[in-house]
Amino acid sequence: GGLAMQKRLVPLIAAAAVLLSVSGAGAMPLGHATQQTAAASGSTTIVVGTDPGSLDPQLTILASARFVDSFAYDTLVSLTGPGKIASALAQSWKVVSPKRVEFTLHQGITCSDGSKMTASVVKKNLDFVGNPANKSPLLGVFMPLGATVTANDKARTVVVTTNRPNPFMIQGLASVQLVCSAGLADRTKLGRGAIGSGPYTLVSA
Repeated sequence: GGLAMQKRLVPLIAAAAVLLSVSGAGAMPLGHATQQTAAASGSTTIVVGTDPGSLDPQLTILASARFVDSFAYDTLVSLTGPGKIASALAQSWKVVSPKRVEFTLHQGITCSDGSKMTASVVKKNLDFVGNPANKSPLLGVFMPLGATVTANDKARTVVVTTNRPNPFMIQGLASVQLVCSAGLADRTKLGRGAIGSGPYTLVSA
């Protein structure tokens, strides 16, 4: 699968967070929710009803923060309707069993800072959320408790397995917003900033 870049330069103001779409970074896979023809350049203002607080997408469960983060961070797959799953960072996926889900990433996924979103980086994201010591509120909600994650960069595959059956594992993982390498290395950059794989960059917060 190829990658379709978000070409519009559209500033987004959400509460006190300002995000800009980027061209050549934050690549969006084909089949993602950006299939419409790009509109004329311009701006839009979106109001969020509550202060989103910390914008670290793996250390918040607040709806307002997750909404703002949805512009800067992508997920493995997208939920597009009841029982409907679409491509996001993963070009394909397979629910092998209630204990095993496999994802194959698109080639050449680029983060907003120019780094690569590889299978190993996805694994580091899921391992962070899955480690109880990190106290992520996503653990046990979107990320299964006790899950094991393996990655193969050459094959671009990420496999998540659990000891207990989890019939909605892929739906949960579809809500884990993925951080790029620099953010994983220094999460202090994520509270009022964003280093993501989505179509927008955070200009100020």
